[in-house]
Amino acid sequence: MHNLSKAAHAVLIGILCGTLAMGTATLGGCNSTQVEADIQKVIALLPTAVQIAGSILNIVSAAEGNSAPSAAVLDTVKNASGQVQADLTLANSLVAQYQTDLASAPAGVLGQIDAAVADAQQNIAAILSAVHVASATVIAAVNSAIASVQTVILALIAVLPAPTTAALFPKLTASLHSAGIQPGSVKAGVPSPHAFAKSFNNDARIVAAQQAYPNAQIKVPVPHARIFGVPLP
Repeated sequence: MHNLSKAAHAVLIGILCGTLAMGTATLGGCNSTQVEADIQKVIALLPTAVQIAGSILNIVSAAEGNSAPSAAVLDTVKNASGQVQADLTLANSLVAQYQTDLASAPAGVLGQIDAAVADAQQNIAAILSAVHVASATVIAAVNSAIASVQTVILALIAVLPAPTTAALFPKLTASLHSAGIQPGSVKAGVPSPHAFAKSFNNDARIVAAQQAYPNAQIKVPVPHARIFGVPLP
C-alpha cells in the first residue's frame, strides 16, 4: 500500500511538473481579475476530472475475470469512484457560484467545498488501498487516473496562497498532508480541458490498459478546442 501511494504521488508530481506550465498566481500576488480567470480555468477542468474518476471503475471492472479483482474490491472502487465524481461535481457547482470572490464566500459554502474535496481525497485513498492486489497494468492505470484527479484538486487550491488555503479548507489540507502532499508547495498553471484530456488519454499507463481491455471505456472524451475557428487535433 505504501509503495502504491508513493507511485501515485510520483505520477502526480510528474503531471504537475511535466504537463502543467509553472505559474505564481495567488490572491496576494495578482489582481482579482487574474484570480477569477484562474478559477474559471479550474472549473473548466472539473467535468473532465469527473469523467476520469469514472474511468477508474471502468479500468477495474474490465479486469474482472482477468486479473481477478474480487467482488469486494470492485464494490469498493465503484462506491469510492462514484463518490469522487459526486464530490467534484458538488465542488464545481459551489466554486462556480462564487468564482469572482471565492475567499469571501459564506462560511457554510466554504465548509461544503472543503468537505466535498476532502471526501474526494479520502475516497481516492480508499481506491488505492483496494486495488493494490490487482495486476500491474490495472494498478498503473488507476495511479494515472488518480494523479490526474489530484492535479485538478491541487489546481483548485493553487489559486489561493497556502496560509489562506489551510484556514479556509482545513479538512482538505489535513487530508492532503496525510497523503504526503503539501498544498502551496507547487504553484501550477492550469492546462486547457483539451490538453488535460489528451494528456490523460496519451499517458502510457492508460494506453496500456486500453490495449489490454479494448472494450472498456477507459479514455475520456477530449473537449473541442479551436484556434480562429479551426478545431485542434
